[in-house]
Amino acid sequence: QETWAGEYQDLQGQPVMGATAPVPGISWVAVAEVRQAEIYATRRIAWWVLLGGSPIIGLLLGQVVSALLSRQLLRPMRRLQAGVQHIGQGDLNYRIGLEPRNEIGEVAVAFDDMAARLQERERQVAAQTAALLESEARYRAIVEDQTELICRCAPDGVITFVNEAYCRYFGKRREELVGQSSMPLIPPEDQRLMAARITALGRENPVIAIEHRVVMPDGEIRWQHWTARAIFDGRGQLSEFAGVGRDITDHKRADAELRYRSELEGLLIALSMRFINMH
Repeated sequence: QETWAGEYQDLQGQPVMGATAPVPGISWVAVAEVRQAEIYATRRIAWWVLLGGSPIIGLLLGQVVSALLSRQLLRPMRRLQAGVQHIGQGDLNYRIGLEPRNEIGEVAVAFDDMAARLQERERQVAAQTAALLESEARYRAIVEDQTELICRCAPDGVITFVNEAYCRYFGKRREELVGQSSMPLIPPEDQRLMAARITALGRENPVIAIEHRVVMPDGEIRWQHWTARAIFDGRGQLSEFAGVGRDITDHKRADAELRYRSELEGLLIALSMRFINMH
């Protein structure tokens, strides 16, 4: 958990000077190494000068070498560590800004490139999310403006969505309908018909049209016509039903009245023919 610098032998047995620093957020440690021959080339010269009787010059050269070590290793390493910490905390605008002159600089450039890619990906995700939300808002506006009854149900019949027209039709709030089963609104004999039709749905025939009765909150029986579509997930499993319905009670009553009149006319004709035959 601390920065360290010192001399040692690398894995090939070469004398090197290195510095280490922990990478924040993970259990990695960054290590940079430079051969001692490169670092102490100037110091060796200073040593010969020192042997020649110039201790002051040797001391100054030693300080210069230490300063060079600090500039080439320790300060870039601290800068790299600070940059990694900023990026690890989510600051993708931060750039370490080291030149790729050595291993530390190359690692810094790699982190800068990674932050730039993450920043671009974050921008793309934000744009896609905004487009998705806008599309969903348009879809909901279209659905809510429809006069037809629109709903979605889970495979077990539990309602997951209804539009305003559906709520107005049954005289209930959306919170009273979502999460409840749609079956109690349908008479038992019509429930069996619907169950048989739904069982026949599959990927080859995902759409059905069905007419059934519904029980209104005041007990009135009305007729509805629904076009329902089965929606399957990527594994081919049924995930949802989506349906569009309308009230056809007036149409059913008109049909019943026409049938009644037709039957009545037939009965009157039959009685008339029998009366004529009798006379």
